[in-house]
Amino acid sequence: MSYIPELKSTSYLGLVRAYWELEPEKIEDLFNEINQFEKQL
Repeated sequence: MSYIPELKSTSYLGLVRAYWELEPEKIEDLFNEINQFEKQL
């Protein structure tokens, strides 16, 4: 993730944490979101 600007990285990690705390079962969905996000870079 070093290629993501610091501010975006912080938001990105916050999103991961939010998903993890909210509903761990949704982690697979989150990884799908991450894949889509990385394709847009």
